[in-house]
Amino acid sequence: MNEVLIFGGTTEGRLLAKGFSENNVPSVYFAATGYGADLLGDIPLVEIREGRLSSDGIKNVVEERKPKAIVDATHPYATEVKKCIREALIDRPEIPIFCVKRSELAICGDEAVRYFDNENDCAAALLQTEGTVFLTTGTKTLPVFSKGESLRKRLFVRVIPNIESLKICEDCGIAGDRIIAAQGPFSKEENLLMMKRAGASVLVMKESGREGGEDERIEAARDMKIPCFLIKRPVSDPGDEIDTVFEEVLSLFDKNPVKKRIKVSLIGAGTKYTDLTLEALSAIENASMIFGAKRVLSFLPKSLMEGKECFSHYRASDILPVLNGFEKEQGSCFHEKSAVVLFSGDSGFFSGAAQLYNSLLDSNNYEVNLIPGISSVSAFSSKLGEPWSDAAIVSSHGKKEEEWAPAFLDAALHNERTYLLTSGNDDAERIFELLQKAGETGHGSFEIIEGKALGTDDECIGKYPAGSGGPVILFIKNNSPKKRSLSPFLSDSIFTRGSVPMTKEDVRALSVSKLSLFDGAVLYDIGCGTGSISCAAASLSPKVRVYSIDNNDEAIALTKENAKKLFLPNISVVEGEAPECLSTLPLPDCVFIGGSKGRLSDILEYLFSLGKKINVVINAVKTETLSFLRKIIYEKKDAIRNTALDEISVHSVKEPEKDKEAPFLPNNPIYILSFEIRPVQKYV
Repeated sequence: MNEVLIFGGTTEGRLLAKGFSENNVPSVYFAATGYGADLLGDIPLVEIREGRLSSDGIKNVVEERKPKAIVDATHPYATEVKKCIREALIDRPEIPIFCVKRSELAICGDEAVRYFDNENDCAAALLQTEGTVFLTTGTKTLPVFSKGESLRKRLFVRVIPNIESLKICEDCGIAGDRIIAAQGPFSKEENLLMMKRAGASVLVMKESGREGGEDERIEAARDMKIPCFLIKRPVSDPGDEIDTVFEEVLSLFDKNPVKKRIKVSLIGAGTKYTDLTLEALSAIENASMIFGAKRVLSFLPKSLMEGKECFSHYRASDILPVLNGFEKEQGSCFHEKSAVVLFSGDSGFFSGAAQLYNSLLDSNNYEVNLIPGISSVSAFSSKLGEPWSDAAIVSSHGKKEEEWAPAFLDAALHNERTYLLTSGNDDAERIFELLQKAGETGHGSFEIIEGKALGTDDECIGKYPAGSGGPVILFIKNNSPKKRSLSPFLSDSIFTRGSVPMTKEDVRALSVSKLSLFDGAVLYDIGCGTGSISCAAASLSPKVRVYSIDNNDEAIALTKENAKKLFLPNISVVEGEAPECLSTLPLPDCVFIGGSKGRLSDILEYLFSLGKKINVVINAVKTETLSFLRKIIYEKKDAIRNTALDEISVHSVKEPEKDKEAPFLPNNPIYILSFEIRPVQKYV
């Protein structure tokens, strides 16, 4: 039959059975005990048989099943069954036998480890020691160690959790409170916990290799500063590594194995080592590689980093090339390789983890896990006693001022509490300058608390400036925050005026409303004049990016002054003539044209040529301009929708409190044309 016989009862046997199943190769799995069979569970294409077989029994199974291959994945110390397998196949040379060899750890020369050829020699040596013996060699050797009463009373044994093992412990006179029944393999921490519970003075184990958790036990013994008595494998262990066996068996079925994906954990490391969660510590302990900024790596204990490759990288552009090289070298179908990347604070809170996470997901070679941590805002908030649930939170970390300043000023001016994560002292100094100017011009009353190097010995918290050095987080309290306006209306009186024409407040409010702005929109204000349209639009949201365009020196100066006066850093003033100066700007979502210097036709042609949806609003005073616009609308009707043409004529009384009989005076009528440019769809 096209199947494999696996003699297992081990970690390797279970891995192979699952691997063959995933590659649609049927197998029969043999385990000596019901417990060993139960550990495998119900897996497609795997038939499970339990019970010990003699050489004749194995021979009968081979005759019955006629397998394509036999895999010996039994324990290195299971010498009897290994012998039976080979005796049963003496007359069947056409059936290949593949033996799984366990890796040997390079621990020779370790003074804490003493080697013994067999359990009898080891038991004799234990009589020369004192204290509790933590025995992890299994129940087969237990009668040897428990034969003498003096040694038996000192034993604390760890066995697999089944009835057969517990019965052997009872027969050997081991008391119930001196038994740990648990299924391995165990981590170093788990071994350490058990050894401490037992009060171990000596560890006894077999040379079981990496798969049997040999190194984790030895490391735990080192931490306990107790000797390790290690019983050598009874014979040299022939065979090949599990990956080689797996690949060679699959080749008999004309199949190629799929290698395991590398597990990458993106960890929020908080502000100090004790902030790390148990999940994070476990991921770090099991990792082959560790990435992180120098400051974050510095608070990890050396014991946690031993035997691992460490890189002081925290940017995706630096980490990805290393991980990609690691992935190419990994080459294992079973031995999971893993890496961790440590980010200060929380992995999901203004963290570089997001970019790396998306980049890793784009590749199918990685299994990505996000592990949260304590954010710097949470840590700072708890130290200040100032809640963050109703606070604005902004980050300038790793950003240019034009990116973070609009959001920060909007938050600080309109909220009682604002937390700001910075890139360091330069950001903090600039923020202090901005708030100082805002306070001086009546835009708020600010208190600034600075936190530096949180969680370290250099931690410093106090009123700005609190100290030097270390990452900076700021808490800004505004004792008189502004009410947020939900309208595009700004009074004419707040603008600095000159000889340049300005769109009046009523026309301005209607024009900005018709632009249909949204968060993240890019607006061109062409012929910006005093910048009143730019300011009204920019004040709606710090996420609206406004480009104010004019070729008049006075207009440029006035727009800059009004933007600065109203604390609107999301306005960029562009000196030049449209449409030529537009090509270097981000593509617009909305365009307001208040003045075109006779270039209206060229400007519109340029906008139509962009091939994207754009909301356009044009103000016109002259009837000639209106006639031209109506012609454009007709000619471009296939590329325009949602067209509206409004005439607004405002009659108003200025300062009516001074003259109760003052008449309503008319302003010149203004035509407001609004429409949406949409790409023309061509049907073939």
